Amino acid sequence: MTGRGERGRSGFPRTYYTHNPRRASIALQTIAARSHALKARNTEIGVQTMRRTDEANTDSGGSRGGDGGLMPMEPCWSLMRT
Repeated sequence: MTGRGERGRSGFPRTYYTHNPRRASIALQTIAARSHALKARNTEIGVQTMRRTDEANTDSGGSRGGDGGLMPMEPCWSLMRT
């Protein structure tokens, strides 16, 4: 089984992986790093928006007491879902 011309699971020719394992591992590393960076940025954005809404909620000094901080989280989750 040479794997020449037939495509692997990810759409690359299978020869790319079988005959050059070093390059394949590099590709996997870059993919993992990219997804990790994306994930970190997403959570960072989420934390920032949460903090901002929290501060706005406490500064407004509204009639709702401590659990008023739960409400502003909703727009944040809808943001992260996109």
